[in-house]
Amino acid sequence: MKEKDFKNIMQNSKLEIQFSDFEDNVMEQIQAKESSRRSVWSNLKLSWIFFFIGAFFGIFATQFLVDFQMPFFGENSKLIVFVGEILVVFVVASQFDNLIRFTLKKRE
Repeated sequence: MKEKDFKNIMQNSKLEIQFSDFEDNVMEQIQAKESSRRSVWSNLKLSWIFFFIGAFFGIFATQFLVDFQMPFFGENSKLIVFVGEILVVFVVASQFDNLIRFTLKKRE
């Protein structure tokens, strides 16, 4: 008796697919997610490359400005260069932190 009831329950529990193109839609969504994931990794690699280029340029520019005399600022020229150096270090550090967090988040 129990076996017969179990067979009836299993026959009634068959899943009917309501849409004929359901499988195609699911496969398209999977392919879209995969291409999106590849795009994110490509953009992340470009972000790292441009981060290092920008950091190098920022360090080079601040070192160039230290040696460059700005007579129109007078005695305050050293202070202005120092503030610029602090800004460059802050921007580089914050962007480095953001890139590391984003990279680690995407690896999970």
